[in-house]
Amino acid sequence: MPKKKGPKIDLTMTPEMEAYADEVKEQLDKLKNEKIQMKVERTAQKGKTHLSLQDKRLNEVPEEIANIPDCEWIDLSRNNLTALPDALFEKCTTLQKLDISRNKITELPDSIEKLSNLEEFYVQSNELSHLPATMAKLKLLKYFNFARNGTGMFPEGIVNCHLLRELSCGHNALQMIPDAEWCLLERFDAINNLIGAFPSTIGSWIGCKSINLACNAIQEVPAALGGLLNLEELNLNDNSIKTLPVEFSQLVKLQKLFLGKNHLINKREDVEPLMLLIGMTELRELYIHKNGFTSLPTEFGNLREMVKFSAANNKLKSLPPLMGCWEHIEELYLSHNDIKAVPFTFGAFRKLKELQISHNPILETLPKGMAENRSLLQVDIRECSAELTLDKQFQALPYCRWQGVKMGKGKDKKKKKK
Repeated sequence: MPKKKGPKIDLTMTPEMEAYADEVKEQLDKLKNEKIQMKVERTAQKGKTHLSLQDKRLNEVPEEIANIPDCEWIDLSRNNLTALPDALFEKCTTLQKLDISRNKITELPDSIEKLSNLEEFYVQSNELSHLPATMAKLKLLKYFNFARNGTGMFPEGIVNCHLLRELSCGHNALQMIPDAEWCLLERFDAINNLIGAFPSTIGSWIGCKSINLACNAIQEVPAALGGLLNLEELNLNDNSIKTLPVEFSQLVKLQKLFLGKNHLINKREDVEPLMLLIGMTELRELYIHKNGFTSLPTEFGNLREMVKFSAANNKLKSLPPLMGCWEHIEELYLSHNDIKAVPFTFGAFRKLKELQISHNPILETLPKGMAENRSLLQVDIRECSAELTLDKQFQALPYCRWQGVKMGKGKDKKKKKK
């Protein structure tokens, strides 16, 4: 029998209820502000150099914050701040770290130049359409993050911040990187902007270990990039790159390389981009998906530290048997190609956890040896040949999730119906 519906409850707020709610909110805000004020005062009295007011639902910065002597770092992140008081910049001149991220701040005052001892500055996830030129006087700045603001330009004079170690400016509207000689820079992240080229001074970033320029409008990789011999991670996914300079082969310390979603092909103007990678024997992750490659070099077998590899959405017709030497491989993404057969050497994989090889319309089977890999957790062979068959030993894989076939002990596998 259907359950009887109870009487409807009227949740409409009366004027009296609204007035009472406002009164309660006002009292709670007053208590909150008093508690915060007490915390600031205690910090000043005890001579502490650190103050954290993270996630306190602040609408404004307590004025007492300027009375903390010799304060070294202040955390005001995750609040509702829209502006900062001048006193913060005029009196807290000993600050070494300031975190005002994840607020609603629309502008930084020019008086920020008075924080001459600042080494770490975090302003990400605000509403800053521009940054003051006076930031050029922050000579000691080492870590600067202004990602997710909608900013259209780097702060004028940031080229003078020669001590920068990490610079994050992703998810903005930046169109160019300043020609700065940041010799000490180790990490640069400008993902998801409108940047069309590398800076002309990129060769001076000799200490850089990580560069992320994914999701931009870069068309050309400069030869000078090959001089960054300490580079360990390079992300150029989702750009408009057509080829690579021969100097790219010098990046032998790379451990993670992202070249997916570009316009690369096997050979253009006597340059074979994939052949430039065969000496990068420390590579652990390589992504070349969504390009126009028709084959992979046999020498890829030398990349024996590979853990994750993606060549999906290309035009591959075969795979080099020597890839079977990748004893550390855990994830293989080869879907949306024209692969007819997987080399029997792939049966030697013992750490492979995920194999994505769907939408290869002429693929007819997988190596029998792969059925001995008890680490296999997921295999996707959807939209492959109608004649695709698998050895019965695959049914014994204990934890593997299959897509494209039905598996079960003691039963013949069947192709899933469309």
